[in-house]
Amino acid sequence: MKARGQQFNDRIAVVTGAGTGLGAAIARALVREGCQVVVVGRRRAKLEETAKSTIDPSRVHVFAQDLTADGAVDALLSYCKDRFGKLDILVNNMAVGHGGDFAEASVDEIREAVNTNLLAPMLLAHAALPHLELLVNVNSLSGLLPLPGQAVYAATKFGMRGFTEALQAELAKSRVRILSIYPGAIDSEMNSKELRARLAAKNLDLPPVTSSDGAASQVIRAIRDVDCKAAVVGSRPERAIGWLARRRSPIINAFLAAMRAPVQILMNESIRMVRERRAESAPPKQLEHAPDVAATKAS
Repeated sequence: MKARGQQFNDRIAVVTGAGTGLGAAIARALVREGCQVVVVGRRRAKLEETAKSTIDPSRVHVFAQDLTADGAVDALLSYCKDRFGKLDILVNNMAVGHGGDFAEASVDEIREAVNTNLLAPMLLAHAALPHLELLVNVNSLSGLLPLPGQAVYAATKFGMRGFTEALQAELAKSRVRILSIYPGAIDSEMNSKELRARLAAKNLDLPPVTSSDGAASQVIRAIRDVDCKAAVVGSRPERAIGWLARRRSPIINAFLAAMRAPVQILMNESIRMVRERRAESAPPKQLEHAPDVAATKAS
């Protein structure tokens, strides 16, 4: 049975990277559809904010954990089994947005991007597949368009694309549906007001961003369409670019050439901002070694 329409009702869904942005919005949307949602991320306070922002916080369950840490994936699956006895939907949304010139990326940054954007989602999917009706892998337009300043990020997202498409072929006749989502510029920490201010100082601007809740509504529509294997979510121009990229249109080559310089500036400024924030407050990699998990209750 595949998740569609009323079949969302009483399904158990896990959403990773659910503390902010699109992940939080997908969690809100799934609660509206009737799911019990386990929100997963590194920052408990952000996850609790997500829970409080839903129409029914009692249906949201916080699991604050770094899924790249040893044992974290098994701990999450054990939590779902012990608390609900099942897991129906997995939304693999966790990601870090490393940008900037590849030559200036540190080894630690490269490892973090690969571990967070590709390895951890693959390991989570591997552990969860025997239980699932639906696996949603949230990718990025960078998984379709290899832009300068995104060598590390694009490598992880092209990897996620290859993983998802191969898995779709492997499981075409199984009970598990695999869906790939390619978001454009979504209102999130990656597209923050601070980044826009930095770019404005260089006479550049980010394109208009799609609200996270608007993008999540597009994700829900894609889930409802059981024939849909991949969907680009975002603005109309982004959806058109994604459509052309997936079909390897030669028009995309001209687009990439035109975007090369501004995108490289954007990516370099973005990674500078990230590095400055980390230098100011360097949090530990593992925030909670034990999965100190509690259901979020309605206030």
